[in-house]
Amino acid sequence: MSEQKQYELYMRAGNNYGSWLLSADSLLASARILYDNFDPGFNLPVGEEVPDNSKVFSSIFLLYAYRIECLFKCLWVKSGNNLVDNGKYIGIPEANDHKLHELADKLDFKLSINERDTLISLSVIVISSGRYPIAKSWKDTKIQQRKSGGFGSRDTCESSHLILAENIIARIYGILDFKYNEYTKANRPLDTGRD
Repeated sequence: MSEQKQYELYMRAGNNYGSWLLSADSLLASARILYDNFDPGFNLPVGEEVPDNSKVFSSIFLLYAYRIECLFKCLWVKSGNNLVDNGKYIGIPEANDHKLHELADKLDFKLSINERDTLISLSVIVISSGRYPIAKSWKDTKIQQRKSGGFGSRDTCESSHLILAENIIARIYGILDFKYNEYTKANRPLDTGRD
C-alpha cells in the first residue's frame, strides 16, 4: 500500500466518528470481560498468592475511562470537528485528552456534581493506578472529601462510579442518536450490582 493511501486511511479513520465508536465498543467489551472474571479476593488467606483475576479492578475503570474518552471524541467528530489534521492527531483544542471533565466541558456536555466527580476520578486513574503505581504528583491522589460524600483518593473508584459512567455513556449514545437501549439488550450490560 502506498504512503499516500496509508495517509488517506489515517485521516479518514481519525475524523470518522464511527471509528471512535468502534474503539469505545472494543474497550467496553474488554472491561466487561475483566469485570465478569474479577474476584475481589476478600477470602484469600494471609500470605496466599493473589490470583490474576483479583488484580484487574483498576484496569476495569481504566477501560471505562478510555471508553468515555473515545465517545467524547466521537461526539466532537460527529459535530463536524476534526481530530486529525495534516497527518497528525490534534485532539480537542484546550482540553487534555485524559481529563474527561475537560472534554465534557469543551463539548458543553452537562454533568451532575456526582458525574463530574466520577469523571475526575476516572481521569486520575488513567494517569495513575490504572497504569502506574503513582501519579505525576502526589496531589493528584491525595485523600479528599468526595462531592458524593465520604473521603477517598482520586485514584480509587467504587461500583457506584460504574453506574454513573454507564449513565453518562447512555446520554452520549442518545446525543449520537445511537439506540443504546437496544444495543445493551443485545450486548449484555455490565452488572454493576456487585459490591
